Amino acid sequence: MYLSILYLLCFHCRQLSNLVKSEFDKVSEPCNNMIMTEQERIHCELTAHMFRAMAHPLRVFLLDRLSTKAWCVCELAAEAEVDKSVASKHLSILREAGLVESTRHGTQIEYSLTAPCVLELASCAEGAVLINRKKSLGINPDREDQGIVQD
Repeated sequence: MYLSILYLLCFHCRQLSNLVKSEFDKVSEPCNNMIMTEQERIHCELTAHMFRAMAHPLRVFLLDRLSTKAWCVCELAAEAEVDKSVASKHLSILREAGLVESTRHGTQIEYSLTAPCVLELASCAEGAVLINRKKSLGINPDREDQGIVQD
């Protein structure tokens, strides 16, 4: 059952990616022809789709806000200081990737986070990148006050 759901999600993702082929997709085409099992390919495609959905600062901001409670689009747009249509478009990308879900209440659409673990993953990765950058600059990664500019 799990594999059939993954297959359907992957099929949907493949249809979407065929609609909008980016230059990045053309460059990565040889990678798509690597020798993988069908299950590995589906897993890799779903993971890449999720990361592409998170690959925008506004979407990360929206995910962060949704970690506290469910929000309607108008509230999120006001919080992010963007037009409602902009917030709605970014939320639809996150919904498509399965990271948020939406519920209609009359004329309002309320969004909630379905995968809070993605924020933990982002935080973990951010910490690792910060440590590596400090090391490459010769800064002791254990000292939080070194190399940080205070406003």
